[in-house]
Amino acid sequence: MNSNIFYQQIRQHGVAGQVTLDHGMPTWFRHHSRKWIPWMFLVIMSVFVGCTGTNDDFSRVVISGEVTFSEEPVPYGMIRFVPEKGSKLPVAAATIEAGRYNASNKGGIPVGTYRVEITGYRQPLVDNVPLETGNPQYLPEKYNRHSEIELAIDLKTVSTLDFHLK
Repeated sequence: MNSNIFYQQIRQHGVAGQVTLDHGMPTWFRHHSRKWIPWMFLVIMSVFVGCTGTNDDFSRVVISGEVTFSEEPVPYGMIRFVPEKGSKLPVAAATIEAGRYNASNKGGIPVGTYRVEITGYRQPLVDNVPLETGNPQYLPEKYNRHSEIELAIDLKTVSTLDFHLK
């Protein structure tokens, strides 16, 4: 649009907001663009909603309990539920503090068969990592890296499972 025509329209109408400018858009788009705004909003929101959340279609069970080693509570550590090979289940985990754990993250542990790995530390963990290098994991490997603990979780599994390690 020619700037002289623009200024003439401003003088005629008195307010620039009442003047329509042609920015080189196709006529069809200029006349229908407002109809597209709600549809684009819905498309964008559906993408965001589809990409968030934790709905993974797995039935889950919240499990908590006690972890001891040689009849003493494990002060700090991690308990991981690693699905059997070939399974599409995710690994579930919980922190151990003062000999207790609560696996309730994301609604609990998905129903399935797992190998349970338990690590124990005498000092606190920060972001699930030992706070200091002088804080070695003290449980035998047969309870963690080479765990021999197997567990089948189904919807009838009790909500309290204790692990008394020797």
